Amino acid sequence: MKCSDVSAFKIKVVGIVQGVGFRPFIYRLATSLNLNGYVVNLGGSEVEIHVEGDRSKIDVFLTRLSIEKPPPAKIMSIEIKEVEPQCFTSFKILKSGKGLSIRSSIPPDIAICPDCIAEIY
Repeated sequence: MKCSDVSAFKIKVVGIVQGVGFRPFIYRLATSLNLNGYVVNLGGSEVEIHVEGDRSKIDVFLTRLSIEKPPPAKIMSIEIKEVEPQCFTSFKILKSGKGLSIRSSIPPDIAICPDCIAEIY
């Protein structure tokens, strides 16, 4: 599929989405649908997803994102914006950037998942 034929969306998910395996879940979901792009923590309680590919697969991605999320995750809001494709050739989990938000919804009674520990070390 040519880049000009690809749909692309930037998605911001707010809620309990850090320290609960949310980014690895997004990675597995996107790659299972042959979508490209990235997922990254924005800090606080926000995750940004950029997803590109066939529009029907993106629609499936958006539906499954809410239904199949990890059990400890809680989505408070999702903002979806159609954007220009960047012609990504794979889907990646980007390193967390500097916090853009002062809110935090990391639940204190949830242990850090193995994927998050591996990212640190």
